[in-house]
Amino acid sequence: MIRVKITENGQTRVLRLLARGVNSDYRPGVLSDRRLHVPESTGARVTILPKLFSIFRGAGYQPLTGYSPSHFYNCREAPFTHFLHENQLRGCPGLALQEIMFIEQFRDFVAPKRILIVGNALGWSTIAVALVFPAAKTVAIDIDTDGIDFTNRLIATHGLSARAVTARSPDDVAVVVREHLGGLIDFSLIDAVHTDEALLADFAAVHAMSDQRAFHLLHDVINWNMTAGVETLVTRYELTTKILTRTASGMALAYKALSPEFEAYLECFAEPAGVFAKLRNAYLENYVDPIRAFSTAARRAQ
Repeated sequence: MIRVKITENGQTRVLRLLARGVNSDYRPGVLSDRRLHVPESTGARVTILPKLFSIFRGAGYQPLTGYSPSHFYNCREAPFTHFLHENQLRGCPGLALQEIMFIEQFRDFVAPKRILIVGNALGWSTIAVALVFPAAKTVAIDIDTDGIDFTNRLIATHGLSARAVTARSPDDVAVVVREHLGGLIDFSLIDAVHTDEALLADFAAVHAMSDQRAFHLLHDVINWNMTAGVETLVTRYELTTKILTRTASGMALAYKALSPEFEAYLECFAEPAGVFAKLRNAYLENYVDPIRAFSTAARRAQ
C-alpha cells in the first residue's frame, strides 16, 4: 500500500495507491465492457486505450506512462511505459502513451494482415498493436521467456489475434514468420537492442521476410542516437524514411510508398529538413538546468 497526501482548498486527504489499481476504489475487472461501451448507433470508433489499460490492470500491472520529463527531474524515461506490480516498478521502458495514441491512428490509413514485433518485454506494444488491428495476425518475439508467457496469458484471456514467441532477432526471424505468420510481413515494429549495428541486423532479417509494400516502425531512433543507422536503410534498401521528431522516443518509419493521406498524417509528427536541428540549438543556447536553478534560488533564500 502506498499513501500519498494531497492538499486541495486547505483540506488534506490521503490517496491510497494499490499495486493493482489507481486508487482504493479500483479492483481488477472493474473496467468492464459496461464502462467501455459506446452505443453502435453513434458510429463512433472506440479508442483502444481504456481496454489496453484494463487488460494490464486486471492482471495486477498498473501502467505508468506518458509523463512529462519536466515533472520528474528531467528523467528521460518518464514518458515511457513501466508497470507498478506488487509495489515495485517492473519492465523495461516501453512505448510511451502518446506513441500508442500515434500508432492507433494508423488504422485510418492502412489495414495490415501480418504484423511482426521485434522486442516484446511484458507485451505492452504487442497487446496495443493487436487491439489497433484486431483483424491482423500479430506475432512478437523476445528472448525473455517470463515476458513471453505473461503476454500469451493476456492474449488468451482477452481473445486477441496475437502470439508471443520466444526467439532471437535476427537469427530466428525467418523461422518465426514462416511458422507463425504464414506469409510476408505487412507491418513491423522494431524495438530491441538500440545500436545502429543491431538495428541494421534486425531490419535486414525483417525486410527479407516482408512484402515490398510493408512499412516498418523503428523505436528510440533519436533517443538512442540511431539516425545514422536509419540513413543507411535509405540507401541500402531504397526506402523512404521519416524521422518522427514529435514522438517521445523520436521514432522513424521506413517504407516504399504510402497513401497521400497517410503521408499527410505522418507530416504532423515531423519537421522539414534542418528545422529540428535549429530548434534544438535554440533551446540549448537558452538552456538553464531547472534543478540547479532551484537549488541556487533556495540557497539564496536562506
